[in-house]
Amino acid sequence: MSVRVFFYRKGIYRTDSLPCKVISVGNLTLGGTGKTPFVCLVAEMVHQGGYRTAVLSRGTRAVTKGPWPWYPMEKGSSWIRAGPGTKPLLLARKLKGVPVIVGRERRIAGQYAIDRFQTEILILDDGFQHLALRRDINFLLLDSSSPFGNAWLLPRGELREPLNQVRRADALVLTKGGGDDIMNNLRKDS
Repeated sequence: MSVRVFFYRKGIYRTDSLPCKVISVGNLTLGGTGKTPFVCLVAEMVHQGGYRTAVLSRGTRAVTKGPWPWYPMEKGSSWIRAGPGTKPLLLARKLKGVPVIVGRERRIAGQYAIDRFQTEILILDDGFQHLALRRDINFLLLDSSSPFGNAWLLPRGELREPLNQVRRADALVLTKGGGDDIMNNLRKDS
């Protein structure tokens, strides 16, 4: 995992750019940090600020028909288009006026959002490990009750990548907690 990040940093693996601002929301551990509500919060704030906004999601077992790896979650969309039990459908229902685009190739899905909806700001749902697309802001969410899981990488633990990758984040967002417990848990786990 560290080698992969190194290859992106050195340009051995290509990082594409899009002609708009890109905000990434992600985490270091497996699920449960509150990414979906945070994506909704950011999307609503940006949209209410007057910017044309879209959310990009990879989807869960997304169904892909034809040559395009994206599916807009628009009026008439069904769960079949994004995959069963998906966050994209939840996001699309919650975010009025903000298109949710599903696709494995985030660059292609992002360009579609720009072409179709004149998107000015894209929000990557679960984008921290998606290094193939340049982003302007990288939010890293940490569950305050267990910010780094058991501190072991998959498959032994819950970490998707080594703890030192926290440095790629522009901002750390502590979720699911309050008060002194947050700082005590962070001290204990770090």
